Amino acid sequence: MPESEDPKKVTNNDLRNAQFGGGFINADTVNAQRIGGDIWNLFLGQQLAPVGNPQREHNQRLLLADVKQEVASRLKQSLHNVVLINLGKESQPQQVKRLWDAEVKIGLKPPEPIPDTTRIIDVFDSVDVAGKLLILGAPGSGKTTTQLELAQALVKRAEEQPDCPVPVLFNLSSWKDDRQSITDWLLAELKSKYGVSKKLSKEWVNNHQLLPLLDGLDELEPQRQELCVSIINQFLGSENRPLYLVVCSRSEEYSNYSAQLQLNGAIYLQPLTNNQISDYLTTIKYTKIWSSISSDLDLLELVKTPFLITFHEVIQDGNNFFHAFQIPSNKYSFSS
Repeated sequence: MPESEDPKKVTNNDLRNAQFGGGFINADTVNAQRIGGDIWNLFLGQQLAPVGNPQREHNQRLLLADVKQEVASRLKQSLHNVVLINLGKESQPQQVKRLWDAEVKIGLKPPEPIPDTTRIIDVFDSVDVAGKLLILGAPGSGKTTTQLELAQALVKRAEEQPDCPVPVLFNLSSWKDDRQSITDWLLAELKSKYGVSKKLSKEWVNNHQLLPLLDGLDELEPQRQELCVSIINQFLGSENRPLYLVVCSRSEEYSNYSAQLQLNGAIYLQPLTNNQISDYLTTIKYTKIWSSISSDLDLLELVKTPFLITFHEVIQDGNNFFHAFQIPSNKYSFSS
């Protein structure tokens, strides 16, 4: 079919009668830009402006704007939206296998607590980690939120410094083909999620202009998780190996793998402390809840999980709080 007759072709950003995902686009409600020949940034009535230093390539500034909006939107849905809690972190270098460990014969380095004031960007930038980090934790411990906080700091850095790579969020649960390399998967995800052409994505990956942040390793089918670790390690050892890479996983699943990620460092997110819980409840004006749960060891242990401490999203009063966690509400009393 001649190009002029192909209804799927989009020229000069004219979306009238164009097809996308098998359906027709209404050009009156959708704005779009293009990157590398593909439709880019499809929003209902909204078009993101490029962000960052104008010295950076225009297409990368468009991607940076998209990632910035995604990070901000997802953080609004987390505990971060109410009060930022700097989660406790423990360095666990024994959870990764650095490439030089085979040559340098050293004993297993035990876990070490990281100072409370240390931010995740400080861990990422540390000499030992050098931008290749594994984030571990129990279910609901704040792994994804911690990765989003890191992404936020990296976006800010990329906006200010045009030579810094663009951080991009990926979820490993979409890795469906056991034979697909991480490089090919990244190119496919950049096209499907952000609308970046594979040609341009490949150029960025090869030139180390992207900083992949991988979440959801434990969301893969159990029998495929360890295989994914091996595929990631192949990526880390390839000719186009990334300068920086961050991976998130539940610690229980990860500890069962015979293979370890070939990253430079790993941290384990600690449960909330009593002071953090008390400060959080004071901030959201639920001090009476703290006076009730602080004397109950079972309940106190429950709310040390950051995911469960997001009271502002699950309670309107004491009874709803206990219902959300299947705790008998008649055990406690609240007054407004």
